[in-house]
Amino acid sequence: MARRLGILSILALGLAMSGLSGHQADTAAAAETAPMTLKVVLLGDSYSAGNGARDFDGKSAYFGPSPCHRSHVNWSERYVAWLTAQGYHVTFLNRACSDGVTKDLVTPRQMDVTTFLPDRFGTDEEMLAQARADDPCNDGAYPDEQYWEYGLGGISNLGERYLTCTRFLKAQTDAIGPDTDLVLFTNGGNDIKFSDIVKQCFVIGSRSPGTAARRSTTRATTSPEPWRASRPPSTRCAATACATRRRSSTWATRSSPRTTATTSPAGSAWAVTTTRSPTKCALGLEGNRQQAELIANDNLNHPGQVRFIDNVPAYFEGHEPDGSATNRNPDRWLNEFLEPSKTDQREWYHPNNLGHEAYKDLLVGASPLVTGGDTTASGDIDIVFTIDTTGSMGSYIAQVKQYAQSLIDQVNAQTNSARFALVSYRDDPAWTGYSGDYPARVESGFTTDPTALKSAINGLSVNGGGDWPETMYSGVDAALDLPWRPGVKKVVIVLADAPPHDPEPISGLTGQDVIDHALAVDPAEVYVVDTGSAVSSSLANVVSSTGGSSVDSSTADVPGALLALLQSAIDKPYGWINGPYTQQVGLPVTIDGSGSYATTGDLVSYAWDYDGDGVVDETTTSPVVTHTWATPYFGIMSLTVTDTEGAAAWPPPTSASPTTATRSPQPRTTARTSRT
Repeated sequence: MARRLGILSILALGLAMSGLSGHQADTAAAAETAPMTLKVVLLGDSYSAGNGARDFDGKSAYFGPSPCHRSHVNWSERYVAWLTAQGYHVTFLNRACSDGVTKDLVTPRQMDVTTFLPDRFGTDEEMLAQARADDPCNDGAYPDEQYWEYGLGGISNLGERYLTCTRFLKAQTDAIGPDTDLVLFTNGGNDIKFSDIVKQCFVIGSRSPGTAARRSTTRATTSPEPWRASRPPSTRCAATACATRRRSSTWATRSSPRTTATTSPAGSAWAVTTTRSPTKCALGLEGNRQQAELIANDNLNHPGQVRFIDNVPAYFEGHEPDGSATNRNPDRWLNEFLEPSKTDQREWYHPNNLGHEAYKDLLVGASPLVTGGDTTASGDIDIVFTIDTTGSMGSYIAQVKQYAQSLIDQVNAQTNSARFALVSYRDDPAWTGYSGDYPARVESGFTTDPTALKSAINGLSVNGGGDWPETMYSGVDAALDLPWRPGVKKVVIVLADAPPHDPEPISGLTGQDVIDHALAVDPAEVYVVDTGSAVSSSLANVVSSTGGSSVDSSTADVPGALLALLQSAIDKPYGWINGPYTQQVGLPVTIDGSGSYATTGDLVSYAWDYDGDGVVDETTTSPVVTHTWATPYFGIMSLTVTDTEGAAAWPPPTSASPTTATRSPQPRTTARTSRT
């Protein structure tokens, strides 16, 4: 595994667009030795998500959890395309969401609440426990971003208890990790009620320009400083989400453009004028001043990591919307009243395609935004140990603990961006009749702290289990449910002496269910350390279908053999689809796999499975394809990439040795796809 080096830099564009990071090494030298890779995360509100940005045919095809309104032609995607043209392989994650406020960057955001009747009735506690286990409101969309919490509702006319499920979006900064190179965001406008000022400025029936100007000025001059009071995104992220990262952070910010009777494209600093008064609102100027001051303060702690791009007002001069409700500025870079959609108010007074292109140009003009760094393929990996703790493991558990702890040390010696988690499993007490059993339990979520993980491993004890097969698939399923990082290699290591139930008698889980789940998380490869007779035909199919391998405990150096397998996983070519994608049936979709790369050599082919049925629908030599869905489809598509060393056949060849460090095939990399 290559040690991941480099600098995380964050660019705030326009008083809110924060975050650009990445490696800026000598491109010619890097190209000769290794792929230049960047991992880019977009955070923020509607100005990041891309409200108002349209495909070049004038169509809108927003995606993301409701109501995020993300666009594939926003300024960040355009900048990513520019980075790709410079030779970078970019893994891009969009976590921006409309209507977001500053706290959504670092805390979960509560969304809608749904009321429903449970399938089975019992005590309140029993119904809640069943709902939490079944998760009936979870539609499976965007599993990396949203989750549901369950509670008690009212009583129906028939005396039945309603339950509630509340949807949450995870904190946006959860997407940032030690492997993140580039963070972009805008944020802040919604904290000070930007939409209210817009309506008062120019929405017919709500127009009160004088009120808008007075309120804007009051907020700028008498309210607590909006950025300082809420700990602005740059400062707040640096103090919380970025504080524990293993890299230093570089931040840059951009001032906001002046606007006429509207807000700035930068979501937090605005200048408002009206058709009745030429007076500029003080809020925009004050916001820019505060942002510059805060960035200067940030730089005291990490010199040079925050940059303020202050030429946005001048760059947008002459391209503001017209202040009246009937006139249009033909050179506008922001949508005006009723455009581009007469019904979707989320698009009004947000950047149009020209505005998004202008933002991209500002980023290009400010580049390079980072310095130094190693662009070699990284050792970024998430590993979950899934350990059988039934009574039959009594004679092996000490050895298993030693295996796991030794592997942690060896992995950490070779990469600075690995994460580990721990899941244990036994059997279902409803099947065995023993109260000490359990299908699966998360002992430790993902952590970069080896001491904490080792402590959790040492705390494992064995007991119960009943019959010989165990609920191994519940254990693997619990591991797959953990919050994996996008864009890293994902590995589940099962340590067991007994085979899995297939199907499990209570949960009904089968090996195929586990395979489908593993592929859906991008994928996760399943490896097995067999201390007895764990590898049944069902488990062998899970291992081979996910691209994993198995190691017998009789191997002289089990941790060494596992490390060789993990090295093989790291060495495989890396596949990435910059999705998800949403489009109307019958219209073409451009699918971008240019984030894929070979760790050595070059990629020679891209095999596309557009409907997740395991059958390759098209093979290309280009990473970018166009596909049209003729019928509605919501689900997974996958990409298999092949490099010049031949590491790409799917499924893996049966002749591959499980204990060698030779290159082995790249499993399919999946991206969730939504079709309307």
